[in-house]
Amino acid sequence: MTRLLCLLFLLFIPITHYAQPVTLNQGYTLQKDYFAEIPFENVNNKLIIPVVIQNKTYRFLLDTGAPCIITSELNKLLQAKFLSEINIVDANGKNDTMRMVAIPELSLGGVSFKDIPALVNDNKMIFECLKIDGFIGSNILRNSILQLSATKKSVVITDNPSRLNLRKKHASKLYLYDTQSSPYIKIALKNKKEASEELLFDTGMNNLYSMSLRAYDILKEENLFLDIEEGYGNASIGIFGNSEDTKNYRFTVPQIKINGIAFKNMTIETTNDKNSRIGAEILNHGLVTVDYKNKYFYFEPYNESYDLKEKQIGFKPTLNNEKLVVGIIWDDAIRGIVGIGDEIVQVDDVNYDNANYCTIVTTPSPLRNKNKDTFKVTFRNSVGDLNTLTLTKN
Repeated sequence: MTRLLCLLFLLFIPITHYAQPVTLNQGYTLQKDYFAEIPFENVNNKLIIPVVIQNKTYRFLLDTGAPCIITSELNKLLQAKFLSEINIVDANGKNDTMRMVAIPELSLGGVSFKDIPALVNDNKMIFECLKIDGFIGSNILRNSILQLSATKKSVVITDNPSRLNLRKKHASKLYLYDTQSSPYIKIALKNKKEASEELLFDTGMNNLYSMSLRAYDILKEENLFLDIEEGYGNASIGIFGNSEDTKNYRFTVPQIKINGIAFKNMTIETTNDKNSRIGAEILNHGLVTVDYKNKYFYFEPYNESYDLKEKQIGFKPTLNNEKLVVGIIWDDAIRGIVGIGDEIVQVDDVNYDNANYCTIVTTPSPLRNKNKDTFKVTFRNSVGDLNTLTLTKN
C-alpha cells in the first residue's frame, strides 16, 4: 500500500506514512530511450532532487513509498486542476480527506512527465523543515528504471536497462502493488530456521529495516529472534497524529539476506505500520536499482557481507506537540524512573529544551553516535521535575 511521509524525526524514529491507493491516471512520458543522471542532496538519508515545473526548479523528496505530493503553496502557484477529494487512512488507522490535483508537466533531468496526479499537503511544517516543495513518488516512476548511488550522490532514471551495468546475480523479483505501483521485495531471515518476508522498498524511510507488528506476530513462531525486548508506548506518528500506545518489540536477527547478501546481527524494532519496510540506509551498503518496468530489484553490495551488531540505548525518543519526548522504554532499569511522554531536555551538551522543531528534525541525534556508549540525559516529567541520568548502551 502507498505511504506518505508525515511528521519527521530523522535518525530517531522510522518515518511513518499513510496508505491510500491512487486510482487515477498515473502520468506518462512520450520520450523513448531516455537517460538522465540527477544529483541528490542527502539530508539524513532523505534524497532531495531538483524538479523543473514551468521553467522553475523546485526541491522534491524522492520517496518510492509515496505518491506524488505537492505543497498547498505550490498548488496555488501552479493553479493545478482539481481532480477529487479522497479519503486517507494513515498508518495509525486515523482518516481524513486530501485533495488530488493534476500537474500538467514536470521534468526530471530533462525527462518530461505529463498529467501527473498529486496529493496536496497542507501541513507546512513538514515541508518547511526540509525546504522541499513536494514528493516524487512511485506513481510517476512505474514505467522507468531508477538507480540510486550513495557514492555518486546521484539518481539515474531511464527506460532502457542496457544503459546500466546490471548483472543478474544481483537481481531479485520486484512486486508492484496497487495502481500506484508500490515496490516490494522479498528477503530471507535466518536463525536455526529460515523464513521470508515481503517489504516495501521505501526511500522515504531513513533507516534500514522496520518490521510491522503484524509480521512480528507471524515470524516469532519461527524462533528467528534473539534478545527480545518489550516496550510499551508509541513512536509512530501518522499524517493525522501520534499512534495509540501499544506493546512494541526490539530484537536481533542473526542473519538477513537481501538478494543473497548477508546482513548479520541486525537490530530491528517493530512499528504500528501495516507493512514492513526497507529504507534509504541500504544505499550506504550498495548500489540499488529499482526496475519498475521489468519488475526487478538489483542490489550490488560494496562488501561481501555486513555485520551490523551495535549496542542500543534503553529508550526510544519521538516527537509530540513539537517536543522531543520519550516514546518507548526498552530497559527495565530506567522504567519507573523515566516515563512515557517525559520531555528530553538535554543529551550531553545538546539542549532540546527550547530547540526549534526543524532543528530537531534535521539534526542527527547524538544518541546515534556509534563511537560513544555513554550519555548524560536530562528528562522533565509531567509535573516539571528534572531528572538527569547517565545511560549506557547495551
